[in-house]
Amino acid sequence: MPPAARPGDPARRHEPKALRARRQRTALRRAGASAAAALLMAGVAYAVLSAGPGSGPAMPAYAHRTADVEAAYTFAHSDAGESLQWIPCYCGCGTHSGHDNNRDCFVKPDGTGFDEHGSQCDVCVDIALRVNRGQADGQSLQEIRASVDAAYAGYLPTDTSMPP
Repeated sequence: MPPAARPGDPARRHEPKALRARRQRTALRRAGASAAAALLMAGVAYAVLSAGPGSGPAMPAYAHRTADVEAAYTFAHSDAGESLQWIPCYCGCGTHSGHDNNRDCFVKPDGTGFDEHGSQCDVCVDIALRVNRGQADGQSLQEIRASVDAAYAGYLPTDTSMPP
């Protein structure tokens, strides 16, 4: 059997088109599999590193449903997200889920994990992101609370204490 021709060798230029096409498909499949494996490993590394030591449980799949949902869960799970304990939720979850504030929509009050409710509720996500933006803009917690209360006037809020 003759040795395999290398790319660019004159022998390769004269091989049948079907053989050349098969060789290209094989190379593409191998490249695609390598790229998929690299993406998978990057995703695993990100999940492990984003959890970090002492940061509690890694976020569940439902917390990544959309970019806004992921941003809301990430914020609620952060130290800055503790401010959500002073912000009521207006979706009715105080009645149907026993929540006391907007943070409860994302993070269990005892810190043992996450609540799936926030991943399915646009009101919860909107409120969390409003608080995050308000803090980023330098608003006080009282100003943020007043803004959320005004935006959802007429809706039934959770029974949430006023910020200090």
